[in-house]
Amino acid sequence: MRNRERFADRAKRDERARELQMQGFEVHRYHSHNQQMHPMYLKDLKDTLEGQDTGFGNAVYKTTFSVIYTVAWHIGD
Repeated sequence: MRNRERFADRAKRDERARELQMQGFEVHRYHSHNQQMHPMYLKDLKDTLEGQDTGFGNAVYKTTFSVIYTVAWHIGD
């Protein structure tokens, strides 16, 4: 099974990748440009949404990010 985490900050993604490599996982890092995504799906922005409306029809569901950084690793066979 392939797992992935997305970040808005490259340094945080790289830190997480090093952490996973130390645990023995084969890690792939990549990025994508001009993405619309709800910030709750970005690991480093999830905690900043406290107090904001994140329910249906909220105002942040189409936030545009110039770059989203991703770390992916494989678990199992």
